[in-house]
Amino acid sequence: IQLDNSGGDVFFDNTYDHDDGDIFFRTKGTTKRVTIKGAGNVGIGTTSPDSLLQLSSATGAALRIERNDTSIAAGDFYGEIQFEGQDNSAASSAGVRGKIVGVAEGGDGTMGLAFYPSAGYSLPAEAMRIAGGGKVGIGMNGLNGSHQDSCI
Repeated sequence: IQLDNSGGDVFFDNTYDHDDGDIFFRTKGTTKRVTIKGAGNVGIGTTSPDSLLQLSSATGAALRIERNDTSIAAGDFYGEIQFEGQDNSAASSAGVRGKIVGVAEGGDGTMGLAFYPSAGYSLPAEAMRIAGGGKVGIGMNGLNGSHQDSCI
């Protein structure tokens, strides 16, 4: 462990210069809970992650995205998963190319999932939504009012 006195940063360093040197975080004595592989993959609940981030649990792993606001209104985002690219060819800047958003459909806890792909280098736009009641709308922005009747 290294402490940088100039900035107050704390570093957990693997001083070996190869991909086999791992860093582990343990609890309850010797139980390894988090692993950072020398090559950069991070595992929570596993000591051998196969991807950049891997969650593992004998009872089923879950990734939770939480909004801790107590007054959520229709249209508010609960959270989102973004897909970003760094390709800035064709005179376009890199950035988010698509996302899946949890959207509040009212103040009663109903939430829909909105899918935002992008065409070419345009900004992501909502193309499909699965409403909290299970209806699916494709090619419309949201599922409200008169649009509800034309949904699957």
